[in-house]
Amino acid sequence: SVNYIDNSSFYNFTGNEENAMAEPTELLQVINIYYVNTLVLNGSSICGYAHLPLSYFGNAQPQETNRIVMKNSCANSATLAHEIGHYFSLRHTHDTSQGLELVNGSNCTTAGDGFCDTPADPNLSGNVNNACVYTGTETDTNGDSYSPLTNNIMSYSSNSCKNLFTNEQQSAIVNSLNNERNYLACNNNFAVTYTCNDFYEPSDLYYQATNYMGISNNIEENHCLSLNDIDWVAEFEVNNHNYYVKVEGVNNSIGTYGIKITTIGDIITIETEPFSMLNVDTLLHLYASDNTTILAQDDNSGIDNFSRIVYDSTLSIEKSWIEYINVFPNPVSNQINIQNMPSGNFNVKIHNVIGSLVWNKTYDFNNIQIPVSEFSKGIYIMRITTSKGMYSKKIIKQ
Repeated sequence: SVNYIDNSSFYNFTGNEENAMAEPTELLQVINIYYVNTLVLNGSSICGYAHLPLSYFGNAQPQETNRIVMKNSCANSATLAHEIGHYFSLRHTHDTSQGLELVNGSNCTTAGDGFCDTPADPNLSGNVNNACVYTGTETDTNGDSYSPLTNNIMSYSSNSCKNLFTNEQQSAIVNSLNNERNYLACNNNFAVTYTCNDFYEPSDLYYQATNYMGISNNIEENHCLSLNDIDWVAEFEVNNHNYYVKVEGVNNSIGTYGIKITTIGDIITIETEPFSMLNVDTLLHLYASDNTTILAQDDNSGIDNFSRIVYDSTLSIEKSWIEYINVFPNPVSNQINIQNMPSGNFNVKIHNVIGSLVWNKTYDFNNIQIPVSEFSKGIYIMRITTSKGMYSKKIIKQ
């Protein structure tokens, strides 16, 4: 319903009058939207503004503020949807407070608006024509030309063009409603269609698992889950033993989450962290090198129903077939030697760093040689699959 505030002092409104206008009139469990004749904020005439959730600012805002202020003449434009997006946590598509997003999408989860399905945006104000076509010529720091969404509601495109929240934006809105704005909800049975387009994840398990062996003991990335999705997100090595990490969405959880893997000495710590999810629940698994043996799993001992595993890798240290394998030389120039393989057939696959298969052959004897003189210089991942399990090794071609 519409309630009129019988006070002409607020007809032509400036931002510093907000509390005087709102505090005597605002209601609980609704979005309070105030319409005024003119609207000036920080000295500029604008169409509207919203208060973002408190979590957006950390501790910079003293309390959750449940308000949107709109200029009357903008009421029938896309501005209200834009401000409601802010109210439910969305940033501008051209946001730079987290860093400048690159056109190639390589930093899409950590820069710009934090979403990978909203392409990098240089700020569309004045750069969109009447046909809703981007007319700008700017390039990013790599020299790549922008190709932004001119119909995204959170952009500064022309109002007549804006009609879209992307899947990830929708997921973030519902996540905000179910969490910091949950006082608005009579129940939490909200649904959103979400398709996970994970920058890091091709479809096959072994390509999907990012291989960190010998690269880092501190891994931090963002991934995403569609409905009933399973993520094999990482493969890493500690004390000459390989481990796999799998994440599942629980209770219809969908959206984007962060994962952090830290090894200090023998101790492996794996955590999933909230980013932008509906229902916010993950199930985390740590597997041995055979991709079958579960060493540890956790549902919700982390923050906000997310998962946390702390595992002592010395529990896995026992003399096994893997420890007898000898792969040399490494780095290699001409030929890789593999010795002391267990009896029976085994397969060797070698992928380059972009996941392309460059070697695939099955053997039935214990000691083999693989010619690599024609391989380009760089890093390769060799995976040996046997009846006893799988062994992975990073190979450096000189």
